[in-house]
Amino acid sequence: MKEITPERLERRGLHQLMARDPAAAETYFRALIERRPDNPSGWAGLWGALVAQGRAPEEDPLIAGCASPAGASTLERIAGRQLSPRGFIFDPDERLPIRRISKALHEVASSKKLRALDNVVFYLDRGGELIERQPAIDLDGAVDASVTVRHRTPAKFVASLRNAAVFNEGLVLTEDGGFIEGIHPPAAPRKYGAVRTGDVLSFPDPRSRGGRLPVKVIDTPVFLMSGVTDSAFGDFIVNFAPRLALAEAAGLDCPILLRWKPQAQVLSILGALGVGPERILFHDPGEITLVPKLYAPSWPTWDKGAPMRGVFDIYRRAVLPPTGERPLVYLTRQGVAARPLSNEAEVCELFASRGFRIVNPGELSFEEVRRLLAHPACVAGPFGSAFHNLVFSGGHPLSLVLMPPHVPFHLTEIALWQADLGNRFAYVMGDMPPEPHRIDTPWTISLDKVERALDRMLRLIEQSQLAEAG
Repeated sequence: MKEITPERLERRGLHQLMARDPAAAETYFRALIERRPDNPSGWAGLWGALVAQGRAPEEDPLIAGCASPAGASTLERIAGRQLSPRGFIFDPDERLPIRRISKALHEVASSKKLRALDNVVFYLDRGGELIERQPAIDLDGAVDASVTVRHRTPAKFVASLRNAAVFNEGLVLTEDGGFIEGIHPPAAPRKYGAVRTGDVLSFPDPRSRGGRLPVKVIDTPVFLMSGVTDSAFGDFIVNFAPRLALAEAAGLDCPILLRWKPQAQVLSILGALGVGPERILFHDPGEITLVPKLYAPSWPTWDKGAPMRGVFDIYRRAVLPPTGERPLVYLTRQGVAARPLSNEAEVCELFASRGFRIVNPGELSFEEVRRLLAHPACVAGPFGSAFHNLVFSGGHPLSLVLMPPHVPFHLTEIALWQADLGNRFAYVMGDMPPEPHRIDTPWTISLDKVERALDRMLRLIEQSQLAEAG
């Protein structure tokens, strides 16, 4: 077996566990450990193979005599975990429970105890505060300004989980083999290859891979910043970077755990918020990452209609100082498949004729976007996540949003974003397409309506600038 590469030994061992032949798997994992004593998957696989055979792993001479630092660290992590009957940390054939946080974790009253204890939760804010604001602008009847933001804030907390396993794009499996509501992502289970039935998750989708995943071990406490929707720019802005505020409020300065190969802007955004590369560790969705202590925060916007108070406050530190320039910016969605605006070329011409700079933010670097939107007078464009870039704006710019008619909740979303930033906006509703239920259905908007709203917006901006000057 010595001619087989370590990588193939690992794959064959995992395959034998999947095939319910733990004795064969044991042979492969012992050979892997002989070749690679510091390979975490070898030690985790051997332990699992022995468990699946009903043997006591700690009594095995190889395990008992382990002198490899990486092996010892892996064994310490794996020994405390509840494994599946086949010997896996995560087994896609198992139905895994989701428990309420009050049933799974003990509540502590201070951040000091959060850091000192395991499997506890510290509440920074109980939530329940009523938020009610009207951020829409009445442009002399050109648009409907009756949009109201009204919701109760969710609780803010940070949990401390002992011996956690992170897998998939950021799912957290507890030491005893389950999930915790509130830490578990609110995203639709299909996004990570799962099906939820009541308080149980199953993983029939081959994407979940399960026991075929190799193991990696991190030997330091980490703060969770990865998740199944972190590759979407808008969700990263509302649900991931704001977690830093929760970490800081809990007095945590440990490394943060990001998904491997994050989108291009992520590292730049984190750098602007004060998190440098020396504080970042990575989780590969193709692995299971074991950590001795995982700090997992609440979701800033578990419910899209009810974000936590001050969800965008963390970004204020990243706003560049004013230069005196207050540009007019139009954020185009030309080339974006979702919610395509059929007549956007004509819309762009209209805005350009009024002095707007037409920009595709996807073609700019983070620093270019940050400079452009540092202190704009007005930002316009079709509804989309590009408006999240306003978190890097100072001076409370006005916005003119062209609303697709597909999903009424989109108007609530833009109102929530603007209200939390302390900004105000106006909008023009597009024309209903033949199939409004499909997000990729093209839509159009009346140029006359847009022109009336735009001209009134520009007059409002001019009046505001004159008032500031005099």
